[in-house]
Amino acid sequence: MAFGIGEEEYRSAENDELIKLAQSAGPDAAEAEAELVRRYLPLVRSLSRPLYLWGWESEDFLQEGTLGLIKAIRSYDNGRSPYFGVYARACILHELEKALAANTRKKDIPGGELTSLDEADETLEDVTLPDVDEVVIYKDEVERLTGRIVKALSKLERRVLEAYLEGISFDEMTVKLGVTKKTVNNAMYRIRVKSEQIREAEN
Repeated sequence: MAFGIGEEEYRSAENDELIKLAQSAGPDAAEAEAELVRRYLPLVRSLSRPLYLWGWESEDFLQEGTLGLIKAIRSYDNGRSPYFGVYARACILHELEKALAANTRKKDIPGGELTSLDEADETLEDVTLPDVDEVVIYKDEVERLTGRIVKALSKLERRVLEAYLEGISFDEMTVKLGVTKKTVNNAMYRIRVKSEQIREAEN
């Protein structure tokens, strides 16, 4: 497939075509990678949202998850993993698990420990196929903490947390839950405070 610079051509291309372009040294590599990131960013958001419960800000966990996605794009080999979506999910979870493991050793997340997307090329040299056990650890830890937090939440807070983890925006929550945006914001703040109290009690 011959690509020009037209945005429409990238939007209509198959994943396999974009991956080949992204992994090439050609002039279309950056555009192809950007299109793949755009397609899979909702997955990054969905998988990384639970890190809010560890006190992360949205930009931090999106950065870590996006780094995992970029690593997936640049290291994908369809001879080892036939479905890019499955491989990308594993790479994103792998990156989030590493970030979570670093966080659980400290009360706060030092900004210097977050990997900048500008440094992605340097870290790609160490890319290996994500370990299934690491992905399970992340999911288990999220489920464990979420389960403990839910017990400490009010009915409204539980509904807000469930909607948040489902990927629903604050504006959409106001409609779904029939409350104001301020009420949603206040509930999210209380959820974070209770989460911090539970995590501190465990340390």
